[in-house]
Amino acid sequence: MSADAILPQPQTTSESTSPDCAALLSLDPAEAARLFEQQIVKFKQRKNWPAVQGFKQLAAALGIKLDRRRIRRAMVRAAMIGNAGCRAARHRDRARALGRREHFSAEEWLALLEFYRYRCCFCGRDTVKLEVDHVVPLGQGGSNRIENIQPLCADCHAFLCLIGRQEDHRRRLPEWFEPR
Repeated sequence: MSADAILPQPQTTSESTSPDCAALLSLDPAEAARLFEQQIVKFKQRKNWPAVQGFKQLAAALGIKLDRRRIRRAMVRAAMIGNAGCRAARHRDRARALGRREHFSAEEWLALLEFYRYRCCFCGRDTVKLEVDHVVPLGQGGSNRIENIQPLCADCHAFLCLIGRQEDHRRRLPEWFEPR
């Protein structure tokens, strides 16, 4: 069942629509929470704060418990997916300036993120934006192909750059990693 079929859509006029509460209450609580979370993420992306607040209040009134962490992860994933092409293009231009012809595409970057379940290769956090890290840096002769890329959070990327360590964390699969 889609979220749009059950949940109310915000009105631009002063009229407000009441949701079909019977349909909402007939759903499994976990499914109702997921529907509300999807709508909250959708309206947060559009920066429609009154609608976000309305969905939060409605969920509280119906006794639906929302998972703030799941909402945050969905927002981070949406942001990463939204700027994947821009990120790949920025790294492609940087590699071309250094004389490298090969580069990774936005689809390859998204496939890598999906493989690691949108988690940092070093620490395993999943509620942060991930950065492109070259295992062998471009300035030291590394390629810009997907085989030389690993997703790291900003903190781990800065830490590894600060100590000057180039480690391939893709081969050392952490304890949290469970292959799909």
